Amino acid sequence: MYNINFFGRAGDLYQKTREKDRKFLTWSLIGFGITLGLFTAILGLNLWYGQQLNQIVNNQNKTKQSLLGNQTVELAYLISTNKLKAIVEIFDQRNNKQQAINYLSNLFGDQVFINGVAYDGVAQVLSLNLTSTNIFDLEKLINSLNTPEVKANFSSLNKSNIKRNEDGSYNMKLTLELRSTEASGSAAAVQTNPIN
Repeated sequence: MYNINFFGRAGDLYQKTREKDRKFLTWSLIGFGITLGLFTAILGLNLWYGQQLNQIVNNQNKTKQSLLGNQTVELAYLISTNKLKAIVEIFDQRNNKQQAINYLSNLFGDQVFINGVAYDGVAQVLSLNLTSTNIFDLEKLINSLNTPEVKANFSSLNKSNIKRNEDGSYNMKLTLELRSTEASGSAAAVQTNPIN
């Protein structure tokens, strides 16, 4: 007679199914662990990059606020700088005019008098009304103005309106175009050694 064990075969089938389930569970846990690790790494990188971005944005905002706060200071500095440049330019022009008048006064000597001065600061034109006591002083004046040394100190030099007064004195208008402030140094140098 044959002995048939239905439960033995079922136990083997159960054992195989259990081993398959164990392998599946092991691989599932490994996959879940890898997925969880990747998710954690990505989440950590995302948080780190977000924090870095927030720091950069905060620094950018602080820098922008600092620049906006210093805008009034910079504007005041630019205005002051431009005012100082304008003042320096005005003083240079006046200095240029004063040096020219001093130079010419020394050149004319005691016999020629400056009766009037007109100055155009934009065009750098100086007009002088001169009076000499006699024709000989006027001739000396004209000869001294025609020297190359005097002409070198000015861009242009024009003599006009020469007329004789009733008392025997002579009037003349002298119009000079002054050189720029760089060239006025030569007039100052000549002024220290005036021509007599």
